Formats: sequence, C-alpha cells, structure tokens
Amino acid sequence: MRSFAIAAAFAAVIVSSPALGAKSRTLPSAAPSQAGLKTSMQVSGTKSPQSTRAKANRGKPTPVVPAAAPPPPVGTYLGGCDAGLVSASACQGYYSGNVFDGSPTDIPIQQSAVAALPGDFIWDGNWSSLDGTAAVTTSLVNGNMLDFGAAVLGETIIGIHFGNVAGDAFGNVSGFYYFNFIEPTRYITLNDTQGFSNAVLYSAGHPDSVPEPATWAMMLLGFGAAGVAMRRSRRKTQLA
Repeated sequence: MRSFAIAAAFAAVIVSSPALGAKSRTLPSAAPSQAGLKTSMQVSGTKSPQSTRAKANRGKPTPVVPAAAPPPPVGTYLGGCDAGLVSASACQGYYSGNVFDGSPTDIPIQQSAVAALPGDFIWDGNWSSLDGTAAVTTSLVNGNMLDFGAAVLGETIIGIHFGNVAGDAFGNVSGFYYFNFIEPTRYITLNDTQGFSNAVLYSAGHPDSVPEPATWAMMLLGFGAAGVAMRRSRRKTQLA
C-alpha cells in the first residue's frame, strides 16, 4: 500500500513538470515535412538571370567604345582643296575652321597660304584695308556669283570659307584660290555653293584701279574727241 502511494506521487511529478511537458510537445513539430523539404530544394536550385549572364560573360573582355575625335584646331592644314570649285588655276588648303579675320593667330595663316600659291603677290597682312569693304563679302549674287564691287585684273587671290564641301568629308574649312585674269573681271562664279559662308579678296592691285567696261568706253570716246580737236587745231594753224 505504501509502495503504491510512492509510485503514484512519482508519476504525478513527471506529468506536472513544465520542462518535460514542453519537450514532449515540440518534438513532433521540429521535423520538417516532406513538402517543405521539396519546396526548399526547388527554391535553392533556381538561378537568377543576373547570375546566368555573369557566368556567360565570365572571361570575355569588356567592349570599349572609342570616344569621338575632337575637331582639329582652327588653321590646321587638312589638304584636299579643289580648284575646280571656282574654276581657279590653283588652290591652297583646306584649313580647318574659318581663318578669315584679323586675329593675330589667323593673319599668319592667311599670309602663308597666299604665299604658297603661284604668282608674285604677297599679302602684307593689313586686315584693316579689307575689313568693312566690298573685299569681304558674305553674300552671293544670283545665287552663285561672288561680287566684290569692282573689277579685278591679273593675279588675284580669293579666300573662301565653307560650312561643308559637297562630295568631300570636309566641313567648316577655308580654301585659297588663285586666278590670273587677262581682262577686267568683277564676278567669280562658284560651281557649287553648298555651305558657302564668306569670302575675302586678295589682289596684286587695288580693285578700284581697274576701270569698268563702261569707263573704258567713256575713256575711248574722250581720247577720240581729244584727237579730233587736236587735228582741227593743226589744220587751222597751217591755214593761218
């Protein structure tokens, strides 16, 4: 009877113990289910697009995109000038940019280009004698004719700036053109006006020193009249 009471008390202590009871309740939930294991394996086995691309590109060199070349400094000699563009006898250039002004850096470029052309004319670099006159023009007459306001004769050099040149890979260039006119010429015709910007007239003689055709006619009439008067005067002298 006494031993039975002791056994019953011991069993009650085991059942009422919190630690043992918690352990007996958490043991079944600690083991993962088969569905959970399957889902975990599927998630861990999936590869992201980034990781796939990184693996594919592993070991390949990264392509380098070349930067655009900067434009050459103004006045850089490029070559390729076309004398036929204005039916000239010779051409010097092209030079990058517009070099037709009176800046200290552009005047030597103009002088060297003029000196490189045929003939004996040498420009003295006096830009003030050109700027503000008809020698510097930015417009064309009848769409394709350069008019400097007066006729020129003999060795003549013209500088022209083009925004672009038809048929060439050049853009924003300056060219120098040599002519040797055998008769007074006022107009220079451009065979292609694409990209024309402005022009400068360099000449061995001042353009105003060459008379216009109408002036030539008036001078001839004047000489003729003077000759007739002189002959009449001589006759009167002889008769007297």
